[in-house]
Amino acid sequence: MLLPVQVIFSTSCQLVTPKHVVAGTLRLTNLHLHFVGDPPGEEQPPPGGGPGADPRPAGAAKPARTHKRWPVSAITELHHARFLLQQSALEIFLGDRSNALLNFDGNEVGAECSNCVLRARHAYNLPAEQDLDDLYLKL
Repeated sequence: MLLPVQVIFSTSCQLVTPKHVVAGTLRLTNLHLHFVGDPPGEEQPPPGGGPGADPRPAGAAKPARTHKRWPVSAITELHHARFLLQQSALEIFLGDRSNALLNFDGNEVGAECSNCVLRARHAYNLPAEQDLDDLYLKL
């Protein structure tokens, strides 16, 4: 039985890697956590060889957008983290020992994202006949 994909939460954020910080959009669905990076140069360069011309040779491909996808079922831990001395990041650890650091505009957005991820994670693990309210009553 395939579940219909529903977007639970969406916000702008930054994916932090050891070499780069990529701005983009984070979308949480009931099955996956998607990060789609903004293209590096959205404005069109002027034609010819002027000061704002594209430095790539003619016919070269544009840089690809950064796209990452993590299954909600593979998320094992979530930690609130600091990025640039601000408590605005969320570090996600996965079952395959990889991780991702996502920086948000503020602490409230990061907390809301972590709550939505936890709800999606718990809903993913529940049997079809069980509800979230039943799970919280049993705890």
